[in-house]
Formats: sequence, C-alpha cells, structure tokens
Amino acid sequence: MRSTFRWGLTLVFLAALAAIALSIPPATWRAWTGELRARIAGTGDGGPAAASGGAGPAAGEGAEDDDVVVPSRVVKVGGLNAVRMSAEEQRQTGVRVLALTATTYQSETLASGRVLDIQPLVNLRAEFNAARGEQEIARAAVAASARAAERMRVLNREDGNVSDRQLQEAVALAASDNARLTAADRRLQDIRNQATVQWGPTLVEMALAETSALFDQLVAHQDVLVLVTLRPGEELPDATSFIYVGPTGERTRARKAYLVSPALQTDPAAQGETYFFRTHGSKLRIGMHMDAWIPRPGPAREGVEVPGAAVIWYANKLWVYARDGEDLFVRRPLREYEETRDGWFVTDGVVAGEAVVVSGAQMLFSEEFRSAIPSEDEARE
Repeated sequence: MRSTFRWGLTLVFLAALAAIALSIPPATWRAWTGELRARIAGTGDGGPAAASGGAGPAAGEGAEDDDVVVPSRVVKVGGLNAVRMSAEEQRQTGVRVLALTATTYQSETLASGRVLDIQPLVNLRAEFNAARGEQEIARAAVAASARAAERMRVLNREDGNVSDRQLQEAVALAASDNARLTAADRRLQDIRNQATVQWGPTLVEMALAETSALFDQLVAHQDVLVLVTLRPGEELPDATSFIYVGPTGERTRARKAYLVSPALQTDPAAQGETYFFRTHGSKLRIGMHMDAWIPRPGPAREGVEVPGAAVIWYANKLWVYARDGEDLFVRRPLREYEETRDGWFVTDGVVAGEAVVVSGAQMLFSEEFRSAIPSEDEARE
C-alpha cells in the first residue's frame, strides 16, 4: 500500500515538472540551459569559469552556437537584389561567369522537317512514261488507219475497186484506233491528276517532264526533298525563297534549303501549313526528322546571346545574375529577348562586356531567398 502511494507521488511530481518546463518560453529555457552548460564546461575542465572562481559570462553576453546571427549576404543595388560572395566562396561553390559578346541575330521561326522518299514519284514517272508510249503507238495507228480509210473511200467512189464492205471495215478500224488514242490520252491525264493531288503541280511537272535536271538530282540523292511543317497558325513569309534545315536542336549545323512549292497535304498530328524544300543530300537519309529555321522579315538586330544555363525563370520573368565587382552578383531582369536553340538573344537587360553567371545561378537564387525565410526560433517567438 505504501509502495503504491510512493509511486503515485512520484508521477504527480514528474507531471508538475513537465508542466513547468512547457510553460517556460523557449528563449528563457535556452538561456538557462546555456548558462548551465557553460558552468559545467568551466568547472569540469579547468576552463575560464573555473579560473575566475566559477563565475560565468554576464547576462546577455553568453550567446550559443545556434543563436549566432550570421550577416545576410543579400543587399540592394539600384533597387535590385544582389548576393555578396567572396572569391574563395565562389571557388568552393563552383560559381562561374561568362563575358557576353555583341552579336547580330536574324529573327527566325522554328518549324519541323522530314526527308521524303521520292520513290512514289519515280513510280509515277515510270507509269506515265509507259502510258505515253502507248499513246504514241495509238497515235501512229490512228494516222495509219485514217490514211487507209481515206484511200478506201477514194477507190470506192471512183472506180468501185473497193467494195462498200471493205470501206466500212477500214472506217471501223480507224474509229477503233481513235478510241485507243483517246483512252491513252485519258490514262496520261489520270496519272497526272493522281500525282498532282499528292505532290502538287510543280513537282509533278518536274517528275513527268521528258528531261528535268532537278528531278535527276533528287533521284541520284545529290539533293533531297524535305517536307517542312509550320506550327499551327503560322505562315511562310512572303518572298521566302530559302530557309535553313538541320539536325534537331543543332542550329550551327543547319544548311540552306530552297523552296520548291507548297504541299497540298498536311501532317495530321501538326495541322500546320506544309511546303516542299530541296537541299543538298549529303549525310541525310530518307525518313530523317530535322528542325527548320525560317527567317522572319526585317533586318538583323544587334544584341547579345545569353546561354540557357544563365537564365532563371521567376515571377513570369527571365533573370540573370550579372557580376558587379569581384564579390557581388546582381539579379537583373531580361526585358527584350527571343529564345534561340542555344539560349536567348537579348536586346534589353544586359549588354556586351557584362559577365553573367553560367554555373551556380540557381545556388545564388537559393541563397538570396534563404535569407528571406524566418528561422525556426524567430517563428516560435
């Protein structure tokens, strides 16, 4: 019975201690425990506290490690946020900069392209040539039968050496030859119509002509035919005679491609305007997909090329960190820009000669906003 009573008193005492501990403000609790640790450290190992007779630091002077206030790296430069970082810190964190150089840029529209197989055109050409041969045979037969029928008619009328039956047979043969010629003519027209629906009149005339140097180059794969599909809602600028095509994402390897004609069919997936272009066939294979860069009207502009690694997207704007001095990086907005395959062409925001961060920009961005987040202790107080 007495044992149970003692256990009950112990539990009540522990509960009271817990209530007192929870009611003490965090700052006060840290001050108490910090002072206690300082006393223990001073008396336990012969430190400064023991040497001074056990007296600890004065009230308000004993800051702990977790209460040390680190000066913010973020400052304001011309109304813009900037992050200060020493040369050694830059080296340790891998911050690298690149000096921007002046460049000219012709605004372009990006489209997609595909190297076409012209075998169907070659087959149509062969079919057309065969039908044209039949047409020539029919035309020759018509001429011969027409002459024979006329001779029969003269002989039958003048001296009766040819009977009416013979004359009728000659006339029937001439009519039959004429019918075969008409069928041959229609066959040729049907082949032409079928090809035109698929390829358009320009390519059809090139393919079905008796001689065509351009088509011979396509057959020999000296040139290739590229179907270029524009993005939905875009149009090929007037007076466009050439564009640039190349491997996907590799603008520096692009080559000129020359307009052949509009295409009559579109890509069901893209639903954009389509055009046929021809370009040199070196290292290109049938079925290859590529990018197409279409120059927009107007003169080339002056600006700088900013690498994609330097750009940060924040608050619906593009930003870069530009170096100001040796240890200061200012976050600057880009106001006038256009996306390129290698980054961004900028005409307002940074200028040639300025150095922008190309490695470590995200780290600077994190450091800038880390200082704006209240610490856990500040949030509690």
